[in-house]
Amino acid sequence: MTPTLAGFMRETDQGDIIMAALTDSGEGVVVVTTPANPFVPKGMQPGETRTYTQQVAVNYLDDPSDQRYSGSINGTYTYVGTYQVTVPAGTFPAVMFRVKCEGKVGPAHTQNTGYNFFAPGVGMVAMILEEDVTAFWLFNIDSTTGKVLMSK
Repeated sequence: MTPTLAGFMRETDQGDIIMAALTDSGEGVVVVTTPANPFVPKGMQPGETRTYTQQVAVNYLDDPSDQRYSGSINGTYTYVGTYQVTVPAGTFPAVMFRVKCEGKVGPAHTQNTGYNFFAPGVGMVAMILEEDVTAFWLFNIDSTTGKVLMSK
């Protein structure tokens, strides 16, 4: 996903693509969600929204049994519609899903919105992520990040 982020995805028996864990080698952690994050739900129709609640565990990569943080997240997954998306790799017909979540994990309160663009036969061609994470008054992330497919 980025030089330091790797998502672990699989297809379910129902045909959904889910991401059960995400590693951040820059922070030295693996984040495990139960149930897994919806990534590409099968059978959604434009305008449809599905809600989910997850338990979140943050473990350290050098000792996966070391769980220092946990909590829960509530979210919505919405199939927004279809768009023509132009990125450095080309122009693609794509579907857009919006993922919104909010919750508390350890000392941090998180509120995130992501927009994921998927092109048939190609995969993810663009992503926009708005993050707002606050842990007490000592730690704050308030960022917007964009990612695009550079080449086919």
